[in-house]
Amino acid sequence: MSKVTGLISIVLLVVLLLGVNIVADRALPAARIDLTEGRLYTIRPESKRIARSPEEPVHLKFYYSKDLARGIPSLEGFGRRVRSLLDAFARASDGKIVLEVINPEPFSEAEDQAVADGISPQPVSPTENLYFGLVATNALDGREVIPLFRPEEERFLEYRIASIITKLARPDKPKLGLITGLPMTGGFDERLRRARPEWMVLSELRASFDVEMIEQDAGELPDDLDVLMIVHPKAVTPETAYAIDQYILGGGRAVIFVDPVCEADQQQSPPGMTQIGADRSSDLPPLFAAWGVLLADEQLAGDLDLAIPVRIPGPVPETVPYLIWLSVGKDQMPDDDPVTGNLTRLNIASPGFFERADDAPVQWEPLIRTTDNAGPVPVSKVEVMPDPKGLLKDFAPGDAPLVLAARLTGKVPTAFPDGPPTADD
Repeated sequence: MSKVTGLISIVLLVVLLLGVNIVADRALPAARIDLTEGRLYTIRPESKRIARSPEEPVHLKFYYSKDLARGIPSLEGFGRRVRSLLDAFARASDGKIVLEVINPEPFSEAEDQAVADGISPQPVSPTENLYFGLVATNALDGREVIPLFRPEEERFLEYRIASIITKLARPDKPKLGLITGLPMTGGFDERLRRARPEWMVLSELRASFDVEMIEQDAGELPDDLDVLMIVHPKAVTPETAYAIDQYILGGGRAVIFVDPVCEADQQQSPPGMTQIGADRSSDLPPLFAAWGVLLADEQLAGDLDLAIPVRIPGPVPETVPYLIWLSVGKDQMPDDDPVTGNLTRLNIASPGFFERADDAPVQWEPLIRTTDNAGPVPVSKVEVMPDPKGLLKDFAPGDAPLVLAARLTGKVPTAFPDGPPTADD
């Protein structure tokens, strides 16, 4: 009997360059810092679960020059807030997190230990250094260091502490399953008759995750995945789609990248086949429909304000904005979300966009969007010999931003209410 409802935690994207950061961030809770009337931090339920997760105690050494910070009001207040947050993790841990607070006075053994532990000294006078950092260790010689707490990073503080505890509570790498319709693992390019290397983004993922490749026709997923990453799913079989559906309903987390026209898909063409008419789109229609979201069909996002200028050759070369190559800045991304908060600019080629159904069962949090001066551009106008000037002439922007990436959370129904697909599906 298949599960029919479940909790969903998904990031939907239409660009391929955000994978490393987003997968890492979705494997941990989003940041939230809440100062109560009692001046004590509360932490999210996910953070409390992480605090209780270590099998062996995690030791936190909080180096804070309290006496020196007393003369710096902004720093003194931030120091109290950091201490309060660390206390909140310790209180929630059932003894699994041991917090030690150290005030490294000048010329003391504590100061020598702070330097040895990698805490960055901050000069406040010719003879005095202020220390404000954290060292976390576990019983297996694991070690994580924050050399200096910075006030401008306060909105990510809970996430950062939770990330450190997660790494120390689980020394082995989390397992990431990767389904892709692109040659991310490298191999031999039949079209160009030469070897192609593994994609850099996959190499970066391997540094932080135990990556297991999953074929689009696998029909099932490993039982021990921590996160599922789906990149340009062109040929996912109904059986594999059902496995993804059941994984999500069981509380699994996923990062999904789809594209109405994937420029990186050109290298997939067999020898002698032209790109004209080749299908370079990807989508997961039954799953998206169940979740109440839609990848705009055969449409790209164009934006007059974000368009990247390109040079058009000719007798009189000219530079014009290319509507579907976008330079997205901080105004188009939430600055209080761990996924996007540290990003300043993203250059995105030919993105699609998502729409949300009025009756969608999920919570919808846009992560990347266009400006209001944006609108759809038909894929047919850019598939073969795109004309940047022609696109400008025909473009009709709307009055609302288009969503290029979003996070979905909540309870959703199955995309397979009649059970697993049969051979006739």
